[in-house]
Amino acid sequence: MVAANDDDDSSSASSGRSCGNESDSEDIFDDILMRDDANASAAFAAGPELQWTYLSHSSSSAKMFDGLKSRVLPSGGFELKYNHVDSILFTKVKDEVQHSLSQLRTKLQLRPEDGIDYVAAFAGAMPEDYMRKLFQWMKAAQLEPQSAADYDLASFADIIEFIRCEIALRLYGISSRELEFFGLSDDTIERYERVHDAMKAADMPAAKRHAMKVQRCSDTMVAAAGPAAESFDPIMSELVDALNKEWGKIFFVPGVSWIDVDDDKLAHSSHLFQAYGMKRTPTKDKKLKPVFHVAATTGSGNICHIRPDTIGLQLGEMLRTAILQLCPDAALRQTLALFLDRGYLDLAKRQEVKVTNLIQIINDLGAKFLGTVKNSEKFPFQLVDVNEDGNIVVNKRAKLQMYGHRSFWTARSTMGGTAIQASVGRHGGGRMRGGRILTSLPEAMSNAIVYETSSWSEMSRQAHKSPPPPLQEDATIDQVIAHAWKTFHASVYVISSSQRTADWFLGRLFRFTSTTFHIAVNVAAAEWYNTRELQELHLEILRIVQLRPQCTVTYDNVLDVVEEDLPSQRGNLHARVMSSHTTHKNTTPEFWLKNRTRPELRNACIEHGVDYPSYEERTTTRPVLADCLARHFQTLAVQREQSMGRRDIPDDDMESNKTAAVTLNRRMMPYWFPKPLQKSAGGAIDQGSANEELIVRVLRSFLHKLSGGRFVSREVKQFGLLANRSCQACSSSPDGVFPLLRRDNDGEGNFRTSFVSLCVLEIKTRSAIPATKELYLQTIRSGSWVECDSRTEEFRRAIPDNAYRSQVCQHAAALGLNYVLMVYSLPGALPLRMVLVHVAAEQRGTLVRMQTLLSTKYMPFAYVANAARDIYSLGQDYSDALGYAQEQHTVELFLKIWYSHNSDVMQHGTPTSCRRLIDMATSLWNKCMGNVDTIRRVVKTARAIRGRDSGPGSLMWSVILDYILYQAFRVHQHGCLEHKVGSFKSFKQFQREKKRNKSYRAFLYQLMSDLTPEEMSHYFPGLQAFIDHMQSDRITGSSSTTSSSDVQNHESPARGRRQMYKVLDEFLDPSSELYHKRLNKSLAHLPTTSKKKTESDGKDKESRRNRGYCIVCCKLCDEHPAKKKTEEPHNRRGRRTVTYCLVCKVHLCDYCFDSFHQSEHPSLPPCCSNSDRSSLSKRLRSSTSSIVAEGSPKRAVRKQPTKKQRTKSPLSPRGEITTRLQRKNNVAASDDSESSPQLSPSSRSHKRRRTMVILQRGGRTSPRRDRPTTRSHPSTEVSPSPSSIAPKGRKKKRHSSSTPHSPPPVKRSKSSSSFSSILSFKFWKKSP
Repeated sequence: MVAANDDDDSSSASSGRSCGNESDSEDIFDDILMRDDANASAAFAAGPELQWTYLSHSSSSAKMFDGLKSRVLPSGGFELKYNHVDSILFTKVKDEVQHSLSQLRTKLQLRPEDGIDYVAAFAGAMPEDYMRKLFQWMKAAQLEPQSAADYDLASFADIIEFIRCEIALRLYGISSRELEFFGLSDDTIERYERVHDAMKAADMPAAKRHAMKVQRCSDTMVAAAGPAAESFDPIMSELVDALNKEWGKIFFVPGVSWIDVDDDKLAHSSHLFQAYGMKRTPTKDKKLKPVFHVAATTGSGNICHIRPDTIGLQLGEMLRTAILQLCPDAALRQTLALFLDRGYLDLAKRQEVKVTNLIQIINDLGAKFLGTVKNSEKFPFQLVDVNEDGNIVVNKRAKLQMYGHRSFWTARSTMGGTAIQASVGRHGGGRMRGGRILTSLPEAMSNAIVYETSSWSEMSRQAHKSPPPPLQEDATIDQVIAHAWKTFHASVYVISSSQRTADWFLGRLFRFTSTTFHIAVNVAAAEWYNTRELQELHLEILRIVQLRPQCTVTYDNVLDVVEEDLPSQRGNLHARVMSSHTTHKNTTPEFWLKNRTRPELRNACIEHGVDYPSYEERTTTRPVLADCLARHFQTLAVQREQSMGRRDIPDDDMESNKTAAVTLNRRMMPYWFPKPLQKSAGGAIDQGSANEELIVRVLRSFLHKLSGGRFVSREVKQFGLLANRSCQACSSSPDGVFPLLRRDNDGEGNFRTSFVSLCVLEIKTRSAIPATKELYLQTIRSGSWVECDSRTEEFRRAIPDNAYRSQVCQHAAALGLNYVLMVYSLPGALPLRMVLVHVAAEQRGTLVRMQTLLSTKYMPFAYVANAARDIYSLGQDYSDALGYAQEQHTVELFLKIWYSHNSDVMQHGTPTSCRRLIDMATSLWNKCMGNVDTIRRVVKTARAIRGRDSGPGSLMWSVILDYILYQAFRVHQHGCLEHKVGSFKSFKQFQREKKRNKSYRAFLYQLMSDLTPEEMSHYFPGLQAFIDHMQSDRITGSSSTTSSSDVQNHESPARGRRQMYKVLDEFLDPSSELYHKRLNKSLAHLPTTSKKKTESDGKDKESRRNRGYCIVCCKLCDEHPAKKKTEEPHNRRGRRTVTYCLVCKVHLCDYCFDSFHQSEHPSLPPCCSNSDRSSLSKRLRSSTSSIVAEGSPKRAVRKQPTKKQRTKSPLSPRGEITTRLQRKNNVAASDDSESSPQLSPSSRSHKRRRTMVILQRGGRTSPRRDRPTTRSHPSTEVSPSPSSIAPKGRKKKRHSSSTPHSPPPVKRSKSSSSFSSILSFKFWKKSP
């Protein structure tokens, strides 16, 4: 016996709101309890053990709980609710969005009409204590200050720039070593490193930090008051308390909000977390990871409470603290519901002293809960994959089999005076698993099933049509076709708008479809044809469909007869106490010869009393024995047929009619509850479905071609399940319906087109080789186009498959149409053969009449108005009699669902297609659980790379920053939809519009661009003074802060020409590092074209070349035919150029580029003797004038260098022309060489080999994230903008319509870096 687990308990990222069924569910439960005597009820409520009452839908389905306390639910209390949980959530989300934005504006001192921009959303989501505690945490590791300079740590602006850089790390998925390659200025990176170094110095366990202070202090009392080893940082704990206090106030609405509590496993598995007081929890990937317990609202999805899973933390105390902090009012806690998974909930005995059970804690506080629960002996149901022994009760628990159709079971009890419900849901398909749910939420205890539409479908109704007025005599052909469509719609009920959906499978129950109609009529005689009228109708239908059945179905052999024309629907997993032996066409010798030996056939003859020749004779072979058995069973079948064919049982013979009803329903049950289709990718089912869509598109041309131009078609309309209005049990699911038109030739070459009728389309795809060969042969024999009438031998020859002929006739009868077109096709929309069948109105009436009699006589529970809604007991549970339903309970449950759905469709019209039918408790779980998983999914889309030097303390600050950024993202989304929420009609519309807004990565990009210290100081007055207090101007007065333009431009902050020319001094000073870098031949000094973003009229324009000034030459000193050089004293003014050196990071014109890198003393212009020339430049020019004159080019001639000269590498000592791959290799290795100018040959070759590997991988580094990744300078790389990367499936917009903050797309130059492909992948993936 294999116990089923509930690993597949699905949880979708939706949200929810309560319903108004509290009184109904309480009345039902009270009614169940009050049926027992008073003493039993008192013991039931106060006893130490839980006493469960099992609920069922009828007395016959209650037999599965024999020996256990069970009650039948009131038949009139069942409901089918459409998207009920979504309506609950929609009410909640409107209140939560309005409340959170109001609280946020109050915090930021904004007016009600003020919008919520990116910085405001971030400031509203980030408590002020985050920056205060971060500064306090960094300062706690400092030594005792001796002077004012010792107070220098990090300024307010440093922390803001640190946050901007952290956003950049997440946005681009990079490490801190790569910030300079993504457009951030040197000042920003310097500020980031200042905070990063301070955090690195402060990153130590709290006990170690306290011990360091004790060593510097002689006071022994300090040591006694310090934190213990492996204890959580008190500063971090204070921050968590501040976060919970503020987020609970802003995002949680007492009396309205429900919360989803789950654990968020961090993406780190270092063993050092234990020293920091964090407990490490095993995960599915067999790693120990630290965990944060997170509570998020089920409506808006905002975080309202977090708690790190520290060593010694009790979940009960954590949950108690969260409930009391979020909802201190005991009266309002009655409306609070907590949604948890089985990692939290467990049934146990009531605890009196030290209460640790979470269920008891929640009940004692007056709150409600709903969640999956662990498997234990206290749970009233035991789940197994297959009930092999047939026992229904084990250890006073109901034993449920998880193999079978989707179904639900419930049991109720009380705990501490609070009603609780345990429910089990069987999924019904895929992996055979089920889920356990335990709840005390009154909304989840209603006797209802939820009809859920897809996540993107709104609930709507398609009203049934009324008959149209009579058609005018002079109507055109288009008017005739339109009138025919209206008449057709008025003659049918549209039960479902699509096929193979949950409502389509539901609507087919207890109806005659093309499949079940063939099952009912393809018999020579049957128990249900027990009157003269039914027998005559049956014989006429056999002639119409051209069927010649041989089998006779009785109550005794109904489980043994398998329909040979249809796939078997028998379950192969049944209780072993029941016989699963079946006989298939035992009236033929072929059946007995299959897989049977001669001794086995002899034993079968003896068992059934069949006379056979002497066993010792040689002539007694297997075929002889099989023929004897076949003749015996054929004789029995004829006798049964003759005896049943003469019966005429009156309606008042209740016993005989009940036997006939049970026989018919047993016959239909395997096809009403079929096994899940074992679909394979690219299999016959997928090919058929895909081919049907293609055939519909090409039907017009192929119909005209194969019919020789006689017939044409108009638009094909597709439907789900259609039912005849005169007989709802007569239904059909056509592949399409289209107007059929005939083109008649008058003999003179003129064609007249006339409307024939609406025609049903049925498509059969032949993909297997034997079926394809048979189709070709059939086409050769009878042609590619056949016209025939039903009830003729030609009909039988044209469609040789018995089930297909039944399907054609059922289509015509259910839809009331005269013609059915059968299309035989190959995969790929290649019709080879078409058969047009005409079914007369009289014949259609015969089919409808018989189905009406069968449905009203043998299925009164579905089609008789005042009949009881209970189906007859069809057999023992887990037997073939119930098909894939497996239990009578499942049949009864779906009968109630079917009747409620059918009544609703008849009254209000066809609803939107159903995604799934599910009980209320499971629907609440699916919709309200999963918000914490959504947080991790969204945050995971923008994750930074952390190296080995990142300590657990710094990582925890980073995790909290992730939560803050996520909160800001949701706040900004809600702020954008604030004025639209009132006009939304459903929760699905709110979710859809929220996803259409900016994605999480786009939000981070805009926040990084707009975030400045001035903005944050405005929202947090006094915070800058608190952090910058007692720090020197060296820290607080650094160069001006960066802005969004730093991300795009190469030179930031902007410098004047005079300051820029002074950079040359360092390149000419032999003691400077830049001097050695300039002359280092191992570095890739390649000319690169720089880019710059322009802005005009508030709109971004296309990127253009960024022209700078050459730092070496002077254009006023040049001499060329159009202009003489300036003789007057003047300040140096370099040539304007777009050429940029990636290594030296300066602009150099084409004439100075080579001499600047090759000569130790490059040629300087004569104007350097003026006042702007530096002293170092003067010394170098005066002492080395002859060398400079020899090694520099002639400055009076302006010649464009040839292509060969431009491609000649200045790094090659022999002057060879380098290949593009070698130049890329040198560029990629330049940064590594820059960090260590003097490299040994072996190390240089190692870096070149490593760079080559990186290039071959398309710019991706090795999986080891701790290594620094070599990337190119951003002079040719610009970070992508949200507008330049269109969402999937949406056309990319032109850059002219992008937002002012978006950087323009830039074309790569020939000399651009090999790593530019890193920036070309899609950043702006939609967040969940």
